[in-house]
Amino acid sequence: MMFEINQNKLTRTDLHKIVSNYEVLIYYDMPILFTGTNAYGNIIIGSSVDEDYENKIERVFHVIVDSVVYSDYLSQKTTYREILEKAESFFVIDRVFDESEEKVYSVDINEIPEEYLPTDESFCPKRAMDSILSYVVSLKGKEADKHLLSLDDLIDILEPFRKFLSKPAIFLKEFKLRPRVYARAFSPGSFKLHLDIKLDDVKQPDLHIDKDLISKHLNNYFNFCVNYLPVEVADILENANTFPPHFSEILREREDIFRSSGMKFPADLKDVLVKSITNSVTDLYSISKHIGDNFTHLEMINIYDGHENTLAVLDTSFSENISKSRDIIDEKFIGKVSADQKLQDYELLIYHLNTDSRRGTALIKDSVDSETHSRPSIKISGKEPLEETKYTESLYKSERIKIKGIAQRVGNKFRHIDINYENT
Repeated sequence: MMFEINQNKLTRTDLHKIVSNYEVLIYYDMPILFTGTNAYGNIIIGSSVDEDYENKIERVFHVIVDSVVYSDYLSQKTTYREILEKAESFFVIDRVFDESEEKVYSVDINEIPEEYLPTDESFCPKRAMDSILSYVVSLKGKEADKHLLSLDDLIDILEPFRKFLSKPAIFLKEFKLRPRVYARAFSPGSFKLHLDIKLDDVKQPDLHIDKDLISKHLNNYFNFCVNYLPVEVADILENANTFPPHFSEILREREDIFRSSGMKFPADLKDVLVKSITNSVTDLYSISKHIGDNFTHLEMINIYDGHENTLAVLDTSFSENISKSRDIIDEKFIGKVSADQKLQDYELLIYHLNTDSRRGTALIKDSVDSETHSRPSIKISGKEPLEETKYTESLYKSERIKIKGIAQRVGNKFRHIDINYENT
């Protein structure tokens, strides 16, 4: 007999209905755990919890989650139980077996008997990542919600993503494969960029290549970089023989690809992987530094068979973590990372500037008397228009200007300067 629900909890809504992106995570004679989206684009996690065979009714839970919670669930960073405990939109649905009728209750977790709730270990089952290399980068918040993005912003996002998705190129040369990144037509909601990776044969290889296995590995590689690299980067660089778990899994997959092709994997396989990963941090930082300008966050989504699988949500927290990862890598391979403690006077030439995001690149001497230069990124404070200021004058006339700013350095080279806006 099903547990009782207060009839005052009955509600009329369609928020609970999954209309697209339906995916079964656990199947045992019937779908037990599943996900999808409703008509409004909200993500739903659902589960079958009871059946009344006499009245032919199935009872299911549906909970609406945001993209951050969904990403954490798929990455096994949070449990189904924790999601239900914090849920703001939690529905119990009683529907007849033929789905011709249903009752929907809006409930709170404390109204559900303990034996019907998921356990404290209810992590998402580990899924093999889809083999097709098709991605969506969805920008959310601010101007992106209006389906708008400046051309400069678009270039600033697309180019580092192209580089990030192309990073495995060195590894794939061993198999006479070359990844090409294609952009497909954009779509709204909020602002979506469609990117596909095609594995082209440079020439007909004389060995068996399992492209599906390679594709799955690349998906896992990208998933590692955006979800686990910031946590494991220090251990990867410091330990010569013992590696953290997620990096070890990526390395093992790469070794298995060589074995499955009948090839002996090269002695420097690990070093090539470390180099690829550390270079990926640069690309991810180039993407993340724009978060908060004209969009609040972006989602990286893998698409397979019409279903969207969120790999990661890149928000301000991600930006902070990837910035720390970059510091660790730069200190390991280049030099000590340092920053000014207060505003300093500098002279530089701006040769690239996005007046919308107020970001750009400059040329500056490494020291007052130096003959060598750095090319740091810059960010100009404030909200005042930059047109017809000394900053755009430096850009258009290729002239040096004096500014006040706080600089970051790696060794004796400038890496970034936060410029204090001055209308003089």
